[in-house]
Amino acid sequence: MTVRVPPAQIVGQVTRSDDPRLPVGMSVGLRLADFEGISEPSVTVEGVTRPIVMLALDRLPNGSQDVTFELLEASSSSPEPGGNGPDDPGP
Repeated sequence: MTVRVPPAQIVGQVTRSDDPRLPVGMSVGLRLADFEGISEPSVTVEGVTRPIVMLALDRLPNGSQDVTFELLEASSSSPEPGGNGPDDPGP
């Protein structure tokens, strides 16, 4: 999906989407990076923040940006049965 972000803004509108969770025209907030390198890129929709993988960043002549990305599925932080977490299957 692609979001157009106006100059000096962090909120933009979805301009292209194949995901029903983010329909065209929806307003979303984007966090692409922070100066400390601590946070991961994410999108905030209706108060819910989801991780993303940024695929492209196109800067337009008027200063806007088109950001193309995919939503990542949030991993569960609860331990799996017999394991110590979602990446540890256990013994």
